[in-house]
Amino acid sequence: MINIIALIGKSGSGKSEIEKELVKQFGYKKVISYTTRPARKGERDGVDYWFQWDYQFEHSRSNFAEVVEYNGYYYGAHYNDIKDNSIIVAVPEGLRQLKQKEKEGLLSTKLLSFYIDSPDDRRAWNMLYRGDSEENVKNRLEKDKEVFKDVFKEIDLVFPNDQTLEQMQKNIDIIHTLYKRHIAGVTD
Repeated sequence: MINIIALIGKSGSGKSEIEKELVKQFGYKKVISYTTRPARKGERDGVDYWFQWDYQFEHSRSNFAEVVEYNGYYYGAHYNDIKDNSIIVAVPEGLRQLKQKEKEGLLSTKLLSFYIDSPDDRRAWNMLYRGDSEENVKNRLEKDKEVFKDVFKEIDLVFPNDQTLEQMQKNIDIIHTLYKRHIAGVTD
């Protein structure tokens, strides 16, 4: 059985920063997703994402455990990259696909999902800070309302993230503790 953490959150919610810290502090393995979107400033191929052309992604599509279209680009997680004690960052549709494949026996995982809930004004600031245009930020904030509409019905736990260092560290510690309890079979 492969135990994995799924971090779900709207654009700019801090999920990737939480993922980085869980990897750094506790040694989890990052599932590096494939994407057709261009790299942002500072992102590296094979570290942040595997950046691919549309035709490359389409050619490999059957090798992905989940594939979603988001903001005009495709994202996917390769079956071979989902390993024990790994973390995947996904949107709700990706989480649904992983759970469905788990149910069908196509993916032998024990998945624990966390929704990172962050205020829209803070998310907008984060997206602007990383270099997104004002138009793109506005569009993503609007699109996320639809994409994440019923996410609370599908998530194991919800964490607020005001994105202060103290709140983020608290979330990291709780996620790690709950994950360890989850794989040990502790349910209370």
